[in-house]
Amino acid sequence: MNTQKLTRKNYWSLDVAKFFCAILIISAHFASEWGNFPTIIDYAFSLYVIAVPFFFCCSGFLFFKKLNALQAKEEKKKYFIQYEKRIWIMYGLWSAVYFIHVVYGWVTKGFSFMKLLRYLHMAVVIQTYSTIWFLPALAIGIAVTYFLVTKFSKRQIIVISTLLYIFGMLGYTYYFVVENTPIGGFYDIYLIAFKTTRNGIFNAVPFIFMGYIIALKDEIIPSIKGFFKYAIPAGISLVLLIAEAFVLKLKFNVTGMDIGIFIVPFTYFFIMAVMHIDLKENKAWLWCRKLSLLIFVTQRLFLSMLPEFFPSIFEKIYANSYIGLVAVIGMTIAFSVIFVLLSNKVKFLKKMM
Repeated sequence: MNTQKLTRKNYWSLDVAKFFCAILIISAHFASEWGNFPTIIDYAFSLYVIAVPFFFCCSGFLFFKKLNALQAKEEKKKYFIQYEKRIWIMYGLWSAVYFIHVVYGWVTKGFSFMKLLRYLHMAVVIQTYSTIWFLPALAIGIAVTYFLVTKFSKRQIIVISTLLYIFGMLGYTYYFVVENTPIGGFYDIYLIAFKTTRNGIFNAVPFIFMGYIIALKDEIIPSIKGFFKYAIPAGISLVLLIAEAFVLKLKFNVTGMDIGIFIVPFTYFFIMAVMHIDLKENKAWLWCRKLSLLIFVTQRLFLSMLPEFFPSIFEKIYANSYIGLVAVIGMTIAFSVIFVLLSNKVKFLKKMM
């Protein structure tokens, strides 16, 4: 493989945005599982739904930007295989870490064959542990999108990804539309088998393909004019997304906005606006890149795993919601920083980040 062609162009503003999206996700998870915040703060944290589509879109953009720089078909295939291998190994290793907590639960709360079957079922169809579903979803989404772009035209993939997203919406955010219809019966069967449409096919592919579309553009030159060109429609889309969320919550008692309508235009305009922010090279931005994914995959250590191992300690730390929020963010970032530093000496750890 021509490694010179794979030299990464640094999109520092994306790295910073991913870091703050990861922090927003921790905050939302803490608020829903441990916190007791005023409603307005809970609503603010609920904006975390923008983070995962943004992650998918960024990943698609960076993957296809590198892939498109390669000329030979074999080089492209080799890069794709390496990318998939890296994500699946990362997922397997973190699954092994969190499996300690799964076994602990079986030991302390009782083991049964049905619990094992439920665990294996979830591991096959969505995730081995809460939150790290993003990794297999990313791997599957990249693989499916890679296949689509090698077999179909851009226009055809737009139709395919749109249909996939609509299917995902009707099985998740807009399930109430089909709930009492024959189509709803089909979704009921699907959800029993696959648990959710928030996965690598119906959730990841549309946003990864969006990243592919952005990767096809000419090199984006950061500018104030370009920023406002996309920031204004991003802001409008965000207002519409919030309005959509309030209507669905008040009229239909829907809480899961992860696969909604206006999150699609928002994600596109948001990533384009972010890419027009001119950030000069800085070690801090490099740390944002290194930490964003680690924060995402390690947060469960401090939200779920360690609190169950040491309940008296964490119940005291999290007793005050504001102190607890600062603590969980601080612990997760500190652990991630130490993990990065150790990975420079223990090469095996690089496989986990």
